[in-house]
Amino acid sequence: DFDDLELLAGELLLGRETLRSAWSDRFELLMVDEFQDTNQRQLGILAALDRGNLFTVGDELQSIYGFRHADVSLFRARRGELEQLGGSLRLSRNFRSREALLEVVNAVFAERFAGYAPLIAGRGGAQALGRQADELGSEAAPSAQAGRDPEVELLLTDVRGWELREDLAGPIAAGLPHAQLWRQAEARMLAQRVAELVREGRARAGEVVVLLRAAGDLEVFERALQLCGLRTLAAVGAFWGHQQIGDLISYLRALANPLDERALYSALASPLAGCSYDCLALLADAARADRRGVWETALAAAAGAGVEDVSGERDGAPAADLAKRLASRFAPADHAALASFCARLQREREAAPRRTLSELIERAIDASGYREHVLGLDWAERRLANVHKLLRLARRYEASEGRDLRGFLDHVAYLEEAVKVEPDAPVEGVEPDAVRLMTIHAAKGLEFPVVCLADLGRQPNTQTPDLLVDGERVGLRLMRLDGARSTPALDYEQLCEERRAREAEEEDRILYVAMTRARERLLLSGAVDFERWPASRQAPTAISWLAPALSAELPALVADLPALAESPDAAVFDLPIGGGSASVRCRLNTPTTVGRVLLLPSAGSIEGVESVEPAASLAPTQPVAGEQLSIYADAAPSSVPDDRHAETRATELSERERGAESPAPATPAPLADEALSTLSYTSLSELERCGYRFYLERVLHLPEDRAAARAAPEHRGLEARARGTLIHRLLESLDFARPRPVSPQDVARCAAELGMRVGEAERDEIAGLMAAASQAPAAARVAAARTVRREHPFAFSLGSRAPLVTGFIDVLASEADGVQLVLDYKSDRVGADVDLEALVEREYAVQRLLYALAVLRDGAAAVEILHWFLERPAEPVSVRYTARERDQLEARLAARIADARAGGFAVSQRPHRGLCLTCPGRTGLCSWGESETLREDPGTEPVRGGELATGS
Repeated sequence: DFDDLELLAGELLLGRETLRSAWSDRFELLMVDEFQDTNQRQLGILAALDRGNLFTVGDELQSIYGFRHADVSLFRARRGELEQLGGSLRLSRNFRSREALLEVVNAVFAERFAGYAPLIAGRGGAQALGRQADELGSEAAPSAQAGRDPEVELLLTDVRGWELREDLAGPIAAGLPHAQLWRQAEARMLAQRVAELVREGRARAGEVVVLLRAAGDLEVFERALQLCGLRTLAAVGAFWGHQQIGDLISYLRALANPLDERALYSALASPLAGCSYDCLALLADAARADRRGVWETALAAAAGAGVEDVSGERDGAPAADLAKRLASRFAPADHAALASFCARLQREREAAPRRTLSELIERAIDASGYREHVLGLDWAERRLANVHKLLRLARRYEASEGRDLRGFLDHVAYLEEAVKVEPDAPVEGVEPDAVRLMTIHAAKGLEFPVVCLADLGRQPNTQTPDLLVDGERVGLRLMRLDGARSTPALDYEQLCEERRAREAEEEDRILYVAMTRARERLLLSGAVDFERWPASRQAPTAISWLAPALSAELPALVADLPALAESPDAAVFDLPIGGGSASVRCRLNTPTTVGRVLLLPSAGSIEGVESVEPAASLAPTQPVAGEQLSIYADAAPSSVPDDRHAETRATELSERERGAESPAPATPAPLADEALSTLSYTSLSELERCGYRFYLERVLHLPEDRAAARAAPEHRGLEARARGTLIHRLLESLDFARPRPVSPQDVARCAAELGMRVGEAERDEIAGLMAAASQAPAAARVAAARTVRREHPFAFSLGSRAPLVTGFIDVLASEADGVQLVLDYKSDRVGADVDLEALVEREYAVQRLLYALAVLRDGAAAVEILHWFLERPAEPVSVRYTARERDQLEARLAARIADARAGGFAVSQRPHRGLCLTCPGRTGLCSWGESETLREDPGTEPVRGGELATGS
């Protein structure tokens, strides 16, 4: 294992001088990052290689891996040695967090850490304030900044108060996993606050992370977020914890040994078999009653459907009579599913030795329609990619170890145990706009605009092992035969005290790491007993000392917390931080503040609880079938990722999508299936327009040349992509039924949240576009629709070997006559002389085709696609399709995909400015010259030497 590698490498370097010298001389410089996380063995290896050329980088306050034997004292010792030589440099400037956040961090840890050096803001301050004032106008002048909402919030939940209100257990616990009532109340309070930030436009869901010290109660917080209509992405269990992987592994275990009842039940319950829970319960009951194994009972029950190999007689009953009696217990659908699965499993068991491991999995997927089931789930790309990763793992194992199903399953069991977090398969460009949930250790090295540090009232683990060893010192805790408490022996008590001190220091550093992950906003959430806080305890929780450290005024208010919670106006208050300008907003979450702080729509009928009308974004949503964790809600608020709206990728003049390609041969080779395993409207359009640009940007990941667009003579104001993103964000918040005028200040505020600088003229222009759009006939149609979904995701495939087609629909509205209306926003600059019909046919035909198929394949009788150009909102370009045209549309899409495959990575035959201006290969890699790539008219095909150009 890894410990052996360290031990043996150290022994090798120390025991063989010639080898040590050879390796030491091999490196001119040695650099070690995260030096605070090293241990004595690793330091020994470095010392053997060091010849005065070792450069170390680290931060003592980020040493949080004591459970991996990291020893922060090694870092301190080396820093002391280097300081004596003048070779140590302390870095205290922080370029991540806003100045107000750093004031809070400094206030908390100034006295907590000996010799703490306050962090200095590398961003924010007067310079950033002036920039923000320019963006938002005079209303954001420095004098007004003091009145803005604090960047740090403290959410305090009363433990005892909630424990005494069992009458509120129903509304609080509804839909949440089992946990203490106060923890459920804390999760609801935090989820509500996150939903408010998203609804108010202060953050996107994808910019928020919820960090926890331990993952034990992560599901409670995740489900609370989902009930507020937020998508979630939990980094727990990762690859091995996904439902699809569990289904397929259970199937393989049942295939290897159907007497493994746990695996058999799991396979039967999965879509691979399709048996209901009632079927499983009846099967278990029948097995117990007849004293048979589950597999034997399943075979007997399925015998009526023609399944062979059923046992003969038992207790004098013929096999046929037994099969009939068992089969009568099941519903017809369950009986059919059970019989089909048993027959299939028997056939596969007989042929398993002749088939590869990956083939066994693929046959199970194909026979059960499992791929189609996965494609019907939310975020299907990620799920299907993980299935493909399992196939790769099976092929890799078989290539090295041979065709051994049981050996592969043992290997999987080892990986699940040894590799606690196996990463998901990568899926480029489909990361959801979802709230992340992870442990603090998993977040180290990352940063997020909004950090929610939750469950700070969790009691720390103070257990110590019975044996402690530190160098030559040994401590034992001896069990007594009379049942009394164990007796410490040797140096146990001293070692125990030192261990607790080290762990307490590390807990402080863990909190420091968590708080310094935030860039813009920090939410601190924890539970305490308002009546007894702060009481001295042997193992105080993080919130018990963190909250008083935030503000000098809080300790004086602690005694008044119960009274403050009772007061209608004092449940939410601001506390100043030290002598700076920052403050902390404190929210008291108790049963008495329900309706004022915590909103519970279902608690209005309970005595002493105010009734409240739920905000739209706080309304509970129905879970989506699929994962046990990370269930995505249909009504989740979302924003526009860069890849969803292709028109914002083009130059401001043409605002068209573009493609890319590789250095192509004279005759381009067709693309392999893997190259088109997943397609979006954007990627297919880009590939059709120029395969070479597609290759440069999508395969080689070369960035497009945005500087060329900014330097263009016609460039003014925002770039097309930024302008489109800003307009889409504003449209997402537009209530079609009750439109509110969008002011230039609203535009400026939204732009500031997106990090954009918008001039006054452009602010007025965009506000005018929004005003005209809200009064247009298209908006009225959406307002009159029965249901409206925004940023609606879709995924489908034309066949088992066809690529997965994905995308997002701006607005999907169900009208009274049953027609599904697709409204697609277009922010293109289109003058009065532009033929919109021809423009849509030329530039957005693929998009229209994909949208129509996505809706028709979902069961719609008819769909109308409306391309809505905001500069001409009264002239939408419309086309309608019915279910009878679905086959024709699928044939058209299949033909376009086939043409894209055949075309390969060929350079475009029609280069022009709108396509080529920002291409990363235009000035040096493309075979076309500037006279072709910068021409305005794409209608003709330039010819070089009598032949069409190809990629060079």
